[in-house]
Amino acid sequence: MPEISKDDPLYKFVRLPKALVSSPMWRGLSPVARAVYIEIAYWYNGTNNGMLGGSVQFIGKNIGRSKSSAARGIRELRKVGLIELTREAKFPDVGLASLYSLAMYKCDVTDRPPKYPFLAQP
Repeated sequence: MPEISKDDPLYKFVRLPKALVSSPMWRGLSPVARAVYIEIAYWYNGTNNGMLGGSVQFIGKNIGRSKSSAARGIRELRKVGLIELTREAKFPDVGLASLYSLAMYKCDVTDRPPKYPFLAQP
């Protein structure tokens, strides 16, 4: 089998640590919230945390759900602290979607250190 280079799409992946996936927090999330988290994590490239975003319509389409379901998933993730809002949407005047950061990585916008809310669960 040939070696895979870092530029190959097969090399890229979404990181879901076992500590997250096995936590009561993750297991308590709705399936939609889990799908939204994976969709947002898909956009992370190692240097753009805090600039992860898309409209709820775009996220909903990508996970096969409505924009209202995507919005509920985002609210659920924010409530438990797995994602944080770094920019509020500015629709319809400016046409800018909300931006988010994944809590378990340093935020490249605000320099907030990583947080692991799923480790605080009993």
